[in-house]
Amino acid sequence: MNLECLANEILIDLFEYFKIEDLFHTFYNVNYRFNILLLKYFHSYHLDFQSVSKSNLHVICTKYLPLIRNQIISLRFSDDDNTPV
Repeated sequence: MNLECLANEILIDLFEYFKIEDLFHTFYNVNYRFNILLLKYFHSYHLDFQSVSKSNLHVICTKYLPLIRNQIISLRFSDDDNTPV
């Protein structure tokens, strides 16, 4: 069975199990359908970047956040000792 054969609702449910950076790296630009599903998933989204490494955060902020900027309600960052390097 191919992942692309799954219904949109199932794919969106699967997105819940991914960290935000993995979700973008894995599914964005696979095809048009996945791009649209990601944008739907991030509709009115609260994003928590506390456990995202600074290098991944840079990629996300420059490459992916501009795509969903109109859907973002809040962003949460951390710059303490628990933030991955």
